[in-house]
Amino acid sequence: TVRTNAFRPGPNAGYRDVIAFKFDTSKVPDLPLPRPLYEIWVCSPRVEGVHLRNGRIARGGIRWSDRREDFRTEVLGLVKAQIVKNAVIVPTGAKGGFVLKRPPAGADEFRAEGVACYRQFIAGLLDLTDNIIGDAIVPPPATVRLDGDDPYLVVAADKGTATFSDIANGIAAEYGFWLGDAFASGGSVGYDHKVMGITARGAWESVRRHVAAIGKDVEKDELTIVGIGDMSGDVFGNGLLRSPHAKLVAAFDHRHIFIDPDPDPVASFA
Repeated sequence: TVRTNAFRPGPNAGYRDVIAFKFDTSKVPDLPLPRPLYEIWVCSPRVEGVHLRNGRIARGGIRWSDRREDFRTEVLGLVKAQIVKNAVIVPTGAKGGFVLKRPPAGADEFRAEGVACYRQFIAGLLDLTDNIIGDAIVPPPATVRLDGDDPYLVVAADKGTATFSDIANGIAAEYGFWLGDAFASGGSVGYDHKVMGITARGAWESVRRHVAAIGKDVEKDELTIVGIGDMSGDVFGNGLLRSPHAKLVAAFDHRHIFIDPDPDPVASFA
C-alpha cells in the first residue's frame, strides 16, 4: 500500500463515505498479468470498485459493472485492451469499474443508487490523487505518500456511465482538481464520442490508407468486409456508416453470427 484515505477526516470531522487504498502492484504477489503500475481500490457499504493504471500518464473509461464476483477480472481485461489501443499515443491505458453492493429493485431507484455509488467511487479516486495549484504539486490532506508525485487522473465514459461526465466533473470541481472539466471527457462541455464516431473516423483513415495501397478508393470502389462486433459498437457500427460501398458478407460477436453472401451495399447503407 502506497496511499490510503483511512486517516483523512470526512465532513464535520466525521468518517469519509469510502475507504480507498492505492497499491504498487509490483510488490503484490500472485497478481494475474498484466500488472498495472498502480491500482486504487475503493470500498464502502454501498459500492466497491477498482481503478487500474498502466502508467503515470494514462487514460481510459469507468465502467458500471454487473459482475459482482469478478469485476476486477473484467476491468483487468479492459485495461489490457486499452493498453493495446493506446500504444500509438502518449497516454497508456487505464480502466476503472465499480459494482453496487445493494442494488434496489426498481429501475429509477437502481439508477439513482448507481449515480450515488459512482459519486462515491470517483471521490475515493480523487482522495488519493495529488493536485496542482499554481506551479506546485499538492498532496491530499492527511495522507502519507510512499510513491512520489502523482497528479494525473482522468475518467472517460464507458458502459453504464456514458452520461456521467458532468457528475464526475462536478466532483472534481468540489475538490478543486487542477484538470477542471477535462477530468471527465464528454458531458455538457464536451462531445459524445459515440455519436460523432470519433474512434471510427480515425480507424477509417487507416482503412483508407491500406485500401489505397492495393489500388482502390474507399469513396468510390466497393469493398468486401467481414466485421467483428455489431452495429451498436462504436468502431464497427460507425465505421460502416463511413461508406455506402461496403459489402458486409459476415459479422460475429459474442451473441450472434451474421452471414450475407450477396449483400446490396446501397440497401444496407440506407
